[in-house]
Amino acid sequence: MIRIIYPGGEECPDALTFEEMQKLVGGYVECNHTRLGDEIVQAICNEDGIALGLPFNPRAQAIFGDKFLMPPQGALGTWIILSGKDMLT
Repeated sequence: MIRIIYPGGEECPDALTFEEMQKLVGGYVECNHTRLGDEIVQAICNEDGIALGLPFNPRAQAIFGDKFLMPPQGALGTWIILSGKDMLT
């Protein structure tokens, strides 16, 4: 499963390349593993979100706010959730 969490909406594409992920998050990819329900997932975001002034993402904050140590600004920019066969190796 692939789920893209934008600050203003979501979409679920069938596939993404690594380069497409970099473009979606706007730069260097940070990958974190966590559990959502019974499933282990990868959470992909921009590792330089603060320096780049990326906007707050309330949807990602609601999903991941209690899973990771977030900066005081909270979850920033576009986030991508990967699970199952779509996870990066």
